[in-house]
Amino acid sequence: MKKQKLGHAFDFQDPLDEASEYLKKAIGFLGKNKIAPTPANYAIGYEYVSGRNAALVKDIEKRSRRSGVVDSHLLADLFETYYANDPGQEFESQLCGIGKVLANVLKGVSSASDGVTAFGEELESHLQALEASPSASGIKEIVAGLLRATENAACANRELQEHLEEAQEDALQLREELNRVRRESRLDPLTGLFNRKMLAETLDEQIAAAEAGGAPLSLLMLDIDHFKRFNDTYGHLIGDEVIRRVAAAVKKHIRGTDTAARYGGEEFVVLLPDTDLSGATTVAGTIHEAVAKLTLVKKATKEKLPGITVSVGVAVLRPGEGGEDLIERADQALYHAKETGRNRIVTEQELDTGSPPAAAMG
Repeated sequence: MKKQKLGHAFDFQDPLDEASEYLKKAIGFLGKNKIAPTPANYAIGYEYVSGRNAALVKDIEKRSRRSGVVDSHLLADLFETYYANDPGQEFESQLCGIGKVLANVLKGVSSASDGVTAFGEELESHLQALEASPSASGIKEIVAGLLRATENAACANRELQEHLEEAQEDALQLREELNRVRRESRLDPLTGLFNRKMLAETLDEQIAAAEAGGAPLSLLMLDIDHFKRFNDTYGHLIGDEVIRRVAAAVKKHIRGTDTAARYGGEEFVVLLPDTDLSGATTVAGTIHEAVAKLTLVKKATKEKLPGITVSVGVAVLRPGEGGEDLIERADQALYHAKETGRNRIVTEQELDTGSPPAAAMG
């Protein structure tokens, strides 16, 4: 699975007539769905109507098909998934900082080198003076000159040492910043799980490892049931808390070798190496039950919120296939779970055999 990067919609060099047509369609798309034409919403709308980003188009159509609506919450999630988490500019800023540190170090070394060269030249001149058999007073002048030259060289070395120590401290701080940016570029800011970009990289690595070792690799796709109801009834902040709580439940009930990621919005993906379909279904059941036990209470009113449930699709890697195929099969199983009542687990095997989906739990 390779994520397509979304750039600024206004940066595209589309011909004027083509861009004007996309503008009309984007505004119409937002108006039809009663979504404010903010810059972020417009950018997503422009991408969608232009069709240039196939992954984004697929996401909108799939998620609107499941919920029956396209709203500002969906577009905000898509903007965060495809654009807002791009760490490129921050990386570039940190690299510029490293460049400045290196430039300062080189400047200091260059100055010190000049000092060393001057010291050598002065030593040479005093050596020549000594070889000329100077008088006693001349020898005193030569000794005084050598002392001055030696002190100047020592001073230059002290300055260089201080310069290098300062540069080392700056470099360490920049390294910490780069590590922070690197960590944050891999994580979803709301849940702390891997983001979609990191999922793509990890999935490719896991597929390669599974093929090399002949081990099974399974994938779960989870979706929070009736999530829009939480947002509409209790507000976006409660919706975010629901997502965080579900993410925490997922993370708690997987192994250290497994990978959990927020796929976008209220969807999650879990990669399970060395796990066949039966084992993956067991893990799905454990997560399903853990989510069903979650309780949320509004602090202000002490009101207990409705229970949270998830629907889950389960698929296992087939020989020679890529990540897109594996995700698509898990997504089809998830869609079937949603269509047949939600709050249940459906495996790819049930889709192939036409057998009824697993019974709802809880």
